[in-house]
Amino acid sequence: MTEREQLEKLLTEKAAIKPEELVPYRTFGSRNKIYDACNAQEIECFRHGKSIIIPTAPLRRKLGLEPVRAA
Repeated sequence: MTEREQLEKLLTEKAAIKPEELVPYRTFGSRNKIYDACNAQEIECFRHGKSIIIPTAPLRRKLGLEPVRAA
């Protein structure tokens, strides 16, 4: 299974993930870059206490894994 297929599987199976789960995928760069992108809202996320939670649906659309719906 390719890295892209593994990422797609992760983002399809879960409704939300933590930033650490993206670290193995080179698409996002280092751990620090992932957190920087979350803090800059380049990756849609929200905080739950001290944790950062990333909903997977917006990330799938951003990566072109899911079509963007018209409003």
